[in-house]
Amino acid sequence: CVGRMKGCAGAYWINLVLSSMTQMKGMSSGSLFDTSDMTPLLGEAFAKALELMEIQAKFGSEHEFNGCIGINTQDMNDGSCVLTYNWGNSFMDQLQEGSVFEKREGKLGVAMTPGSTHVLNRTSMKLVPCDEKLCSSGGIY
Repeated sequence: CVGRMKGCAGAYWINLVLSSMTQMKGMSSGSLFDTSDMTPLLGEAFAKALELMEIQAKFGSEHEFNGCIGINTQDMNDGSCVLTYNWGNSFMDQLQEGSVFEKREGKLGVAMTPGSTHVLNRTSMKLVPCDEKLCSSGGIY
């Protein structure tokens, strides 16, 4: 569940998904542009990111297109949402006294954005399976 209202943080959410396929060596390698020559990093990775966002919208909360940041709090609290993206500090805020999650101790998990099983080959602009050479910063291949 993420707010998908026009003018909201949609570009941020798709960049989270896209960067899991384009940024294999950390921030210095770039996620939208190759830092060595400023070549856009789109290709098959961008098409796949759009496909994944479309799938998420199909299974997301009915409120996603009616709100922006914070819509996920209500949906998670009423049980209509089990997965969301958000900035780390907002999750910490939700664990504070008086929050909707105060009584749900042990029921809210937080994790970094996961990597991808396929990454963008920056020469061919095609998605290729992740392997130890391409994804040496990750773990499972």
